[in-house]
Amino acid sequence: MPKPKQRHNSEAARRDRLERLRRERIAAQPLRRAYPRMAQLRLELRFNDGSALPPAAQSHILHPPAAAFFRFPCPFADCDGLFDLTGLVAESAGPKTPREISRNLECQGVRARDRLTGHRCGLQLECTISPNYLQDIAA
Repeated sequence: MPKPKQRHNSEAARRDRLERLRRERIAAQPLRRAYPRMAQLRLELRFNDGSALPPAAQSHILHPPAAAFFRFPCPFADCDGLFDLTGLVAESAGPKTPREISRNLECQGVRARDRLTGHRCGLQLECTISPNYLQDIAA
C-alpha cells in the first residue's frame, strides 16, 4: 500500500513543480524588455540518456512578446530536475560573445526510482542557443 501513496506524492510534487514553473513563466518579463535588440531566439535541446530511444528533441523559437524564461523541466516525467538556460542565453546575447553557443549540461535531478539512493538522473542535454538581432533580419 505505501507504493501508491509514494507514487501519488511523486505525481503531486511534479504537478507542483510544473505549476511553479508556469507561474514563473507568466511573471517573467517579455523578451523585448530583457533583450531589446533581439528579434528572435532559437533554443535547440537534444537529449541523450545512453539508450536507443532518448527523450525527443525540442525546438523553441521565441519572439519579442514571449516571456524571457529559460528554465525547462527534465523530460523524464518522474524526475525532479530542470535545465536552467538563463545564464547561457545571457552569455549568447552578450556583446563580446559569439551569437550562437552550444553547451552540454547534465540533469542534477533525481528520478522516482532512485529517491532512496539519491542517484542523479544524469540525462545529458546538448543545447544550442541562437539569437537573431533586428539588424540581422534587416540585412
